Amino acid sequence: MHPETNIPPTTPRSSEPDAKKERQAPPHERLALSKSYIRETVDRAVLESDEYFRLRALGQPDAAAFPEAARMLSESSNDIDPFDRSLIGIASHLGVFIDAEQELNSRRGFRNKQWRKQHRDFESNEVRIGELKEDHIIPFNRQIKELIDENPQLKIDDLARNLATAYVAIYSGQNNLHPEQPRAENPPIEYDVVVDNLHKLIDGMRHELAAETLLSAAGIPYRYKTTIEQDRSGRDLYVELDGHWVGVDIKASLTAEQNAHLHRDYSKATWTGLYPEDFTGIKGDRAGSVSISFDVAKKKCGDFVDRLRRMQNGKLATEHSRIRTTGSHALRAVRH
Repeated sequence: MHPETNIPPTTPRSSEPDAKKERQAPPHERLALSKSYIRETVDRAVLESDEYFRLRALGQPDAAAFPEAARMLSESSNDIDPFDRSLIGIASHLGVFIDAEQELNSRRGFRNKQWRKQHRDFESNEVRIGELKEDHIIPFNRQIKELIDENPQLKIDDLARNLATAYVAIYSGQNNLHPEQPRAENPPIEYDVVVDNLHKLIDGMRHELAAETLLSAAGIPYRYKTTIEQDRSGRDLYVELDGHWVGVDIKASLTAEQNAHLHRDYSKATWTGLYPEDFTGIKGDRAGSVSISFDVAKKKCGDFVDRLRRMQNGKLATEHSRIRTTGSHALRAVRH
């Protein structure tokens, strides 16, 4: 018998022939066939592993042993399907990512005056936000980005739902940031909320990768490798524009770009100019994909490069400032 875990027997495990057949299918088909593929894959690999048994025998609680065993498996020399290995590695950080994001969102309430009255230690709050980003948010983002870069035919909905199913089944009932402590009295995060959070994350990562494709189509040199510190500062990649290297904060929508410029002076936020319908896979035949085709990139790259230049020379920020001013004047006119 396996040591007791918090994973409920929500669905019967696939029979071995069916599971083997599933694992032989292309990655995008595996996730499309079942929203429980990640959960079942990680469950099977971790709970039957020597790593998990050793950690439990050493007295580690399941909340600590399960993700640590998953991490060790993903980095081991065991004969594991490459796609499944990536999923196991991502699953090892899934619990702390979702919980860290929840804490991060609550701490961002410092902009609210009521929050300021209740939490006067503003500086320590900013330090904690930085820790959450550096230790949990950014590393997980990079794992997702690497996964979809290596598997461009995945669909965003399939991936988000699979990860959410795994989180709810494996991690939702425990304190993932502090495994030695009981979970707070707050009710577990609902499945639909987890799906939405993961969908936004994956969307952001697919836009960052699409930005590279756009720059390649435009023949613009770029550097995609950034440090954690650069990532924290909103530098997703660096682009050579007119002889100068410029850090860029890639945004997945016009609204996200506008908000960044309205809330921060000298923001490097730049929207790719891509819409959900542009993400049809590398061959252009998979609606809802995590990637764009080179044909789409060739059509859209000119506008993106122009947008980058307007960001660099300050015109983009001016445009957003005018929109805010015009909107404020219109609102005052309506009120009076």
